[in-house]
Amino acid sequence: MAACSRELLPKKGTAVATGSSSTTNLFQHLRNKHPEEWEKCNRLRSENGSSSTPAKKQTTLPESFTNCVPYDKNGARWKAITEAIMFYIATDMLPIYSVEKRGFNHMLKVLDARYVVPSRKYFADVALPHLYNTTREKIRSELEEMQVYSATTDLWSSRTMQTYLSLMVHYINTNWTLRSICLQTAYFPDNHTGEIIAHGLKDALSSWGLSEERLVCMTTDSSTNIIKALKDNNWPSLQCFGHRLHNAIENGVKDPRIDRAIGVCKKAVSAFSYSWKKRRDMTEHQHNRIDVDTLRALTESKGPSILKDYEASGMLSETSRKLLIKIGVSAMVEQSGLYPCNDEKQMLAESVVTLFPSLKIKMEEENEGFSGHASSSAGSSSAEAIVQPTVQEAFQRQASYGPSSHRAKEINHAIAYCIAKDMIPIYTVAKPGFLKLMKTTVPLYKVPSQKFFSKTELPKMYNSLKEDVGKRIAQGKCPDVAADSFVHWPKFHIFPLEHGDSCPPP
Repeated sequence: MAACSRELLPKKGTAVATGSSSTTNLFQHLRNKHPEEWEKCNRLRSENGSSSTPAKKQTTLPESFTNCVPYDKNGARWKAITEAIMFYIATDMLPIYSVEKRGFNHMLKVLDARYVVPSRKYFADVALPHLYNTTREKIRSELEEMQVYSATTDLWSSRTMQTYLSLMVHYINTNWTLRSICLQTAYFPDNHTGEIIAHGLKDALSSWGLSEERLVCMTTDSSTNIIKALKDNNWPSLQCFGHRLHNAIENGVKDPRIDRAIGVCKKAVSAFSYSWKKRRDMTEHQHNRIDVDTLRALTESKGPSILKDYEASGMLSETSRKLLIKIGVSAMVEQSGLYPCNDEKQMLAESVVTLFPSLKIKMEEENEGFSGHASSSAGSSSAEAIVQPTVQEAFQRQASYGPSSHRAKEINHAIAYCIAKDMIPIYTVAKPGFLKLMKTTVPLYKVPSQKFFSKTELPKMYNSLKEDVGKRIAQGKCPDVAADSFVHWPKFHIFPLEHGDSCPPP
């Protein structure tokens, strides 16, 4: 029994029956008899619950055996993760052999130890065709509902000079939403004559079940063979305004003096691209590593306002600092003999002033989003269909994936290891394919920003690897590696040696 001290009775408070180590009846008494104390108690409980760290629960023996058993390849969980990996590879345009890289496999092992990654052959022969066929059928069913459509086509050449014919459709669906879908970019090795292109376009429409009678217009460039192909098919056509504007600007600036001035500018850019010494000096100027004497020498003739600002306050404003960096870089280019002469600078200035209205129209057109790329939204994750555990366990799992939790740090380290080891761009963590892969494997984990990996996780990994290899060198385990080579780690991704690896060259 427990007595309530909040009720003023002659002898003692109301007796409230309680079970062994249970306070349920006491809380019910507070809620019914003392609402203010009940609210105060709830606030204290919520504050204590949010600030406290959930106690770690020891894994039971059956759970330990279950965690060691791989997923069944016919099970829903294995299929969901495999589809997410394929979506990640296809959407982010990664090579299929990424599934065999060490960093990627290490990351998946941390995300879900029970999942076994299939071979590259499986993704190339099974998963990728399945994803293509599924996506194609989904788009085909959507195209059957449209009434009319317009199209865009163009001929493309790859880096290996292989030609392709693309087809893109634009229409308004039943929800009054403008849709633009690139249906195909088909290999087109035949001669680019009007007759052959006309047959190729007819085959492209028929392969997707598109009726020629529903075609309102087809937008193309100004190539004569494309125009002839549309005339042969008797299709309504429209030449691309942006392409014609680009041709008009190019034809308008065909002048030997302008070509020479542009060539000098390109030479200056290429000089800093292929010379590490010039790039180093450029970086120093961009970081504003300029002493007072250099500051005075640069600003006496080219930036007197900056000098006055510095002498008056002893410091530079942000605008003056940016202008000073431009002056320093310009002076360095001029000292290298790569700066355009006065006549060339005057010619470039006159050309820019003349072309400014046209350039403004072109920039506004690009900003409106006429990029020609279709936008697609990823479907709901397959993991959402998996039955979740009890509510209490779900909240415990949610807390275990907090930003400062051990599990979140472990996943962050695995992602950083994958980025560094497989030399993947950091912006991959923000791509939809990677985000869907994370949502499928670890739904409660929130992927940090690119800045977190570039400023925090990767430097931390770099320092740890540097210290580890430094100890190896001190112990004489890898005597061929020079100590000063650590400076180049962030650029070349040098990793500590593992068992069986050979020492890298100095």
